Amino acid sequence: MADANNDILKDDSSNRVPSAPGKPEKINEGKREVTIEWSTPVNNGSDSIIDYEIQISLLNSNKWQTVPNKQMKRDTAGSTTCKILQLKENKKYLFRVRAINSSGYGEFSKESDIIKVHSLSIIPPPSEPPRRPQNLPTDETTITLNGQQHKVDFRDLLLLNSNLGRGAYGQVEKWQHIPSGTLMAVKRIPFTVNGTEQKRSLTDLSIIMRSVSCPFVVTFYGSLFRESEIWICMELMSTSLDKFYKSAYANNLPLKEKVLGKMVYCILSALYFLKTELKVIHRDVKPSNMLVNRQGAVKICDFGISGNLVDSYANTKDAGCKPYMAPERIEGPGSDQYTTASDVWSIGVSFVEIAKGKYPYSRWTTPFEMLKEVVDGEPPHLSHSDFSNEMCDCINSCLQKRAENRPSYPDLMQMTFIKNYKNEDISDYVCRVLDTMQL
Repeated sequence: MADANNDILKDDSSNRVPSAPGKPEKINEGKREVTIEWSTPVNNGSDSIIDYEIQISLLNSNKWQTVPNKQMKRDTAGSTTCKILQLKENKKYLFRVRAINSSGYGEFSKESDIIKVHSLSIIPPPSEPPRRPQNLPTDETTITLNGQQHKVDFRDLLLLNSNLGRGAYGQVEKWQHIPSGTLMAVKRIPFTVNGTEQKRSLTDLSIIMRSVSCPFVVTFYGSLFRESEIWICMELMSTSLDKFYKSAYANNLPLKEKVLGKMVYCILSALYFLKTELKVIHRDVKPSNMLVNRQGAVKICDFGISGNLVDSYANTKDAGCKPYMAPERIEGPGSDQYTTASDVWSIGVSFVEIAKGKYPYSRWTTPFEMLKEVVDGEPPHLSHSDFSNEMCDCINSCLQKRAENRPSYPDLMQMTFIKNYKNEDISDYVCRVLDTMQL
């Protein structure tokens, strides 16, 4: 890494050097170390980026120093993710980065938020199962509906539809809380003696309980433990995007780009929340796990096979729905570790499907056919003749065969297609489609 005071590469022509990268953000933490991530510059200047300079400063010191190579762990020189090692315990740091191309150093990013280094790792090792939640739900519990708490037991709930759908490891039903009249979706997950299934049950419950602050994840109301089952009570959405888009095209109501843009933004926001706030990767991103309601809200659900991120990596690459798996999860290079780039691929496949109205691959009958088409074949894509350049650039970038070439969540959030439509109100269109469905 070049020295911070090195002026050799400076150039008076500012448009030849890269613009400022995105503000660094902490995505993981370990003992005396943090992992930061930033988005690539909007403008690379006259040439491609060859490296990044990362600078560090103790809070209130006003002294910036370049982080030496021996104190960093990175995949490649141009990577936008970096682990900073050998930090001092209980100290508060700031970070900033700038890109380098053949013409010189670019502009510095904005300073990161204050990052405090702890003495112990806050992320459990990947072999450790999710911790059993405190106060495991019982026949009687407290649920929160519309900001008000209600003490309920099983007798306060009325079954309305026993076949609302299925999650990764549980049946989803439609129930009503009789005292308040609130409709809710209830996922019933068998709590068996099988260790793997217990882990999945507790993972699903733990993640949705900790996601109540995110508007792009289905809202958790409360949970019950009844007859060896965990009942997860959550908001009732209208339908999933796989059923939604099929009805839309069947009734000559194709999804316009502003609708697709808002949907992509919502799913990206949910996955970014999971990564940054909970340190987990979803691992089962697909249209059937994306839900929509009449208010135009789009949310993600089903966390039974989500995995902990440790140093930005997850394990067990065969978890999830294979038709939406990234190539590296089908045939990895001798390692079971992968990153959120795999979920970015799944976003791409999902929205090529939703945009075109059909699944982009042929339906496989054998694992060999799947491996040959996904790993060896050309990736799905949107055509510039059918969709705008902005939409094609966004969705097609998610479908780069090599994981390191796919954009990060912050990169995607900065793309024109997402920024144009993230505040779009799609409720009128959603209601028109929902009115054609028998729900």
